[in-house]
Amino acid sequence: MAVFILHPSSLILLTSCDDPQSTALKRLTKRGYSLSVPEFFKAANADDAEALRLFVKAGIEPNVSDAKGRTAVSEAVKAGKAKGLRALLDNGAKLPAENAKSAVLLTSAVRSHQLAVLQLLLEAGVSAAVGEGDSALVVAAREGQREMVDVLAPLSAGQEQSALMAAAEGGDVSVISSLIKAGASVLGREEKTLRTPLMIAVEAGHVGAAQMLLASGSNRFALDGQGRCLLDIAQDRKHSALVTLLSAEPTPDERRIAKPLTGAELKASRTAKVLPESHLVFLGMVEETLPFVVEEADVASATIRWGEGDRFAKVSVGEFVPGTTWKLEKATPTGHFFQPCATLRAIDSAERVLLVKGLPARQGKPRAWLKFTPDAQLFEAVDGDQFSITGEQLMSLRVQSVTPMTVTLINDATKTSWTLKPGGMR
Repeated sequence: MAVFILHPSSLILLTSCDDPQSTALKRLTKRGYSLSVPEFFKAANADDAEALRLFVKAGIEPNVSDAKGRTAVSEAVKAGKAKGLRALLDNGAKLPAENAKSAVLLTSAVRSHQLAVLQLLLEAGVSAAVGEGDSALVVAAREGQREMVDVLAPLSAGQEQSALMAAAEGGDVSVISSLIKAGASVLGREEKTLRTPLMIAVEAGHVGAAQMLLASGSNRFALDGQGRCLLDIAQDRKHSALVTLLSAEPTPDERRIAKPLTGAELKASRTAKVLPESHLVFLGMVEETLPFVVEEADVASATIRWGEGDRFAKVSVGEFVPGTTWKLEKATPTGHFFQPCATLRAIDSAERVLLVKGLPARQGKPRAWLKFTPDAQLFEAVDGDQFSITGEQLMSLRVQSVTPMTVTLINDATKTSWTLKPGGMR
């Protein structure tokens, strides 16, 4: 048998008697193909699994690449052709060993919007680790591919927060919900801009996404790195529906100032065990409550109450609140939400806090928000906080850990612990 190969992009000529290679070539010819690399790629793009098998039998190297580095595998993935990809893998095609190159294949599969292609790559051992640029999970979140997000999230530890930011930009409510369930925090911020997922959704004009993020505990009174609140952003972008949503009267929960959990003593009706009469409920994450409330404001100053002793002071713009590291950056007599407001800025960071008359101030440090029923007391908790529940017996409890989607409590006396998810009761 004689074989003549001119160039990867040229026609490959074979002469032989009736052997498997020549038989495969004859069958390819009947299907309208010639034996060349471009034709091989054409079969991959057409999802022609039988032709791909015949190409390999006729002598094409399954991993052959063209001058641009493209392979039949990359072409099948890009075109979203699952049958063709399966045929290539079954007939000797190999996936890139380098993480960066395999990550490119994975993001290409996401952009094809074909879940079966993504699953084939994962089954073949492609890692969901981040390559250069956005990870596959982030791309899936931005493009609203919820099923792909559900598949990738458990394999993409540490990428959930970036994915939530991308999902907020894309605006798909189901994707946002999936990522929050996977552990992404609605209070997370971009490092440079200090934007939250809600700010990103508002900038893009996604009303449904904004409603979902607000319902999940987002702070609509947070400020970005430029000192803008969400209402500023909505007004700048002329998103009238979002202006209406964000300028609504504060909810009862937004008006509450949660108490520190450490040292709290909760009184159960009969016993410290789980009973219908008394529960600890994990509501999710809130931002840290700061001891500042604005009472009145004009264009040059604001009267601020702060501290446990309810100290009052009239602070001019550019001055520090006495005894603190917070400076008054702006004051408005009838600004946001048609009430006096002021903006404080921390001297040692770019963190800003919006004060609206009668509302507690909250900043970016996430804390667990626990509610004790039946009296609906709210408490903020961080790792290591200790408290007690009294009833027929005394139970001393400690917050063992806090994550965006769970809080774990432990009874140090008995070494028993339990984990609550948002809405979960103890």
